[in-house]
Amino acid sequence: MPVPTDVATDSAAEAVRRIRHRWQIVVVATVVVTLSAWALAELQPKRYRAVAIAALMPNEALATGDLLRTVDSLERRNIIATVAVLATTPLTHAQVLASLPPEYSKGQYVIDSRVMPNTNLFRIEVEGDDAARAAELANRVPKIIAAQTLQMYKVYGITTVSAATPPTEAYTPRVGRSIAAGFVLGLLIGVMLVWGSERFGRRLRTAGF
Repeated sequence: MPVPTDVATDSAAEAVRRIRHRWQIVVVATVVVTLSAWALAELQPKRYRAVAIAALMPNEALATGDLLRTVDSLERRNIIATVAVLATTPLTHAQVLASLPPEYSKGQYVIDSRVMPNTNLFRIEVEGDDAARAAELANRVPKIIAAQTLQMYKVYGITTVSAATPPTEAYTPRVGRSIAAGFVLGLLIGVMLVWGSERFGRRLRTAGF
């Protein structure tokens, strides 16, 4: 049976009245949860993401006829996808670290790669706990997979289109998002506390306490 409009309006007005009457609970809950979310976000280890963009290109040393056939075969998306996957393999990861000073192997770095739609370009993303090192790793990946690609296909090379630069802000944790989520959650908790305390108090009064 639907609730009459005037009853629903009265119920909403009563709920607003209760919140206004006990607004301190809502404020305290919101502040506590928001500060807790901020503190937890700040305590999490910062991770940075550096991005380089590379291109799969025909080998410049090819003859003109071979070059044309190679350019035509670039439409075969499986070749570009295969080369992009090379960037994420353990072998590539090990070769990239081996080409850098030993201290780079102490951090936790994840290499990912994805083809940009309808192009022969792919993004190389490196996530790690040091911004400068993440960028350096991202810039080393095209050089490593260039040799692998040439060995596999003979007619292709890898060119860096956009080199990675050290990110200025952490990718995770996202403190601003955590604070916003904490504010909303704290507000909801405050409202629920007011509603729950009013309902519990009403039951006590009804029971004669």
